[in-house]
Amino acid sequence: LPDLEAALAAEEPLRRTVARLAPRLLADAELAGYGDPAELLLNVNDSADLKRAEGILAAR
Repeated sequence: LPDLEAALAAEEPLRRTVARLAPRLLADAELAGYGDPAELLLNVNDSADLKRAEGILAAR
């Protein structure tokens, strides 16, 4: 968290900040133990996405 705070304070580009953190990309199989990867990482960018997200929540 301190690295992120420092990058924010310095107004560093997000891509540079993320690259410096050396993230590890996870495969769907690694995420599956926590739930459906498509639902865990669902983005809501428009009304169609919102409708899908609402449907997922209603089904729970």
